[in-house]
Amino acid sequence: MTVSHFRKLLLILLILPACASTERSMGQADKDVSSMDRPQAYPIKWGPYEVRSKQDARQISILRLGAGPRRKAEYSVFDWVDNGERLRPLYQTELKNELIPLTWDALGCGRFLVTTNEQFELRGTGDNAVVLYDLARGKVRSFRVDDFLPEKWLEHQRRNFMWWSGPATIDPDLLQLYPNELERAHKGRTPWLVFDLPSLSVQAPESVPKSLPKRTFLNTSVPITWDWEYANLPGQAIRWGDRFALPQFLYAERREGSAPSNSFAGHAGKFYYRLDTTTGEYVRCKASDWPGNE
Repeated sequence: MTVSHFRKLLLILLILPACASTERSMGQADKDVSSMDRPQAYPIKWGPYEVRSKQDARQISILRLGAGPRRKAEYSVFDWVDNGERLRPLYQTELKNELIPLTWDALGCGRFLVTTNEQFELRGTGDNAVVLYDLARGKVRSFRVDDFLPEKWLEHQRRNFMWWSGPATIDPDLLQLYPNELERAHKGRTPWLVFDLPSLSVQAPESVPKSLPKRTFLNTSVPITWDWEYANLPGQAIRWGDRFALPQFLYAERREGSAPSNSFAGHAGKFYYRLDTTTGEYVRCKASDWPGNE
């Protein structure tokens, strides 16, 4: 097997697991958006948006998949106000990714965003290995792996295309994200890295801390309180190239078994919202307004 064939095979093996995990969170079929200009890289079952309400149940993040050179990926943050009657827009930005980042995490009540890698590239080989966003200040910094990895780990990256293992750990007080497990760093299997959001910097300390404060948590351990869906009215398809085009409707349903303390205002049940294009807010509407519920 030639080196070229080996790299192609490795690319396929690295992309397939990421595609499977992302499909679970973007499982809505592409029925709301015109497929005429849909990028061919996306699996057919992927919808154009991913809607999350995770680290903070009051913040709603909408990641819109990019359309390639015509339009990069987009990110919008809303917060739940007036006892759930409105979703108020907080931040909106264009991402560095032409399609979609491999991973993304929101911190600091929606103010900060961390993305890593490109979904359809070998990990750590592009200009967007790590991108840190301060949405309140309108600041963004992109990093290649050779911007922060020590030489020892750069050589490891060149051989294995892997510089982080996950799951990431978050410090909500310091607003830092640690992409590699502490135990693996202690054993010398991965570098110890710190994504510091206030300074928009990526640090690679020589020493690995013995432990982390009790306040830290894994980004995979936060219970999901709300499941979200989106929809558009029939015949009003949004083209992939349209900039900052949000879904016309959002629907939230409290996940069964989620702790009441994690849900918005202790509410259980279902919430329907319609986008007010004048204010940019989502306003609560009737279930009968949802496309297909007439």
